[in-house]
Amino acid sequence: MQFIIREANRNDLIRIAEIERLSFEFEGWGLFFLEKFLEIPYNKIIVADNGEILGYCAFSDEGKVIHIKSIAVHPNYRNNGIAKTLIKEIIKLKKDIYLEVKVSNQIAIKLYESLGFKKITTIKKFYSNGEDAYRYYLKCNSK
Repeated sequence: MQFIIREANRNDLIRIAEIERLSFEFEGWGLFFLEKFLEIPYNKIIVADNGEILGYCAFSDEGKVIHIKSIAVHPNYRNNGIAKTLIKEIIKLKKDIYLEVKVSNQIAIKLYESLGFKKITTIKKFYSNGEDAYRYYLKCNSK
């Protein structure tokens, strides 16, 4: 599947909010939150685009590390390497990366581990439904 990776703009937010809703149900970010997220200079969203937004990755550049806040692919386009490509784009920034993932999300966990992420801790009741999260970390910066 052909697509480009680019930085999101305000016109993309409705589609990103739709992908959030389809992917995360009650945990998904709404349009208002996405708008506020992008107002902060160190927050970025990149998207996979082939004429429509296929998936996105929202992250914060915290200086020496990047925190991936959310990543999702529209259900119709999953299993095409889109999430992996989005994460590889962030790895190119040459900063350490961390993220949280539901302990039940084995598909995402397998993806992160395939890219070299290591589980560093469990966070109890991290999600609003009471589910625990694993925190994963990838060392990209050799300094």
